[in-house]
Amino acid sequence: MNLVRLMGDNSTPAAESLAWYEKDDDDLQFELYNYSAEEEEDEEQPSRRKTKRQSTSDIEPGVDYHIDIWFMIGDHVKPENVGRFASICHKAHYVTHTVRFWTSMYKRYYDSDKNLPAKFEIYHLHKLNGLRTRVISSLFQLYPPFVARTKDLVPFNKEPSLLEGASCLASWYQKIAKGWSFFFKFKIPSGKACPMSRGPSTVKKQSLQKRQLLGTNHNIHKNSEEGCCVLQVVCGSFVPLPIVMGLVLHKGALTISSDMRNHKLRLVFGPGHLSKSNVLASGVNVVMDPVTRLHILHWWHPKYPY
Repeated sequence: MNLVRLMGDNSTPAAESLAWYEKDDDDLQFELYNYSAEEEEDEEQPSRRKTKRQSTSDIEPGVDYHIDIWFMIGDHVKPENVGRFASICHKAHYVTHTVRFWTSMYKRYYDSDKNLPAKFEIYHLHKLNGLRTRVISSLFQLYPPFVARTKDLVPFNKEPSLLEGASCLASWYQKIAKGWSFFFKFKIPSGKACPMSRGPSTVKKQSLQKRQLLGTNHNIHKNSEEGCCVLQVVCGSFVPLPIVMGLVLHKGALTISSDMRNHKLRLVFGPGHLSKSNVLASGVNVVMDPVTRLHILHWWHPKYPY
């Protein structure tokens, strides 16, 4: 008997709590697996004889709805429910990989009164490459529940330890009114890309005209910043930054300063192949004190520095 089981990213326990726009597309893939009905044993029988399941001929088949039905349902899916919708079945999963789905979602929440960056404006919808990326980024400036998530309600929105294991791509700084703002751009390791985002070769038994209509001839998932985030640290005084580009963050700790009034940030970088204990002893240390603000900005955040 073939069963279909929804697969998620089980690499880390924290992955299960990620929102759909934080996950890789392969988190919504499905896996087919086989097992024999005779593998189940009847524990109630003393002889523990193997039991037989109901034959497939006695099982009522499910309803296979036409994909147009899923497109119609997709036109009413809220942004925060995209992951749930894509997990229903293969056809719903396919709908979330089409131009129509993301174009419809953008038009539902587009507001001409909002001052959007030029690349997120409605007249750029004809550019299919990276369409999904632009729509998600625009929703964090148009859709009220997503906009609320980007508000700087607290000076320290996340712990720097969340970035441990990520590689540093670049670091820079700039002078601001009350101190200095330091930036560290990280690349977080991710899994394999969803096969449906690789192009039309994975969508079989469709005419070229239909594939062009659905947008599968274009990489609507194209995102040069996929898996990237920026650690922004506002410090009261200037701190010389060592060269950490290409190194992996092995430890990130935010503690209380010695004066008990401010925060101190310690970042320890080192080669990825070394153990954490070796890096802590001989790695590259970056210590910032006093720290007044610390934010982790993902690629969809309006303040993400591209």
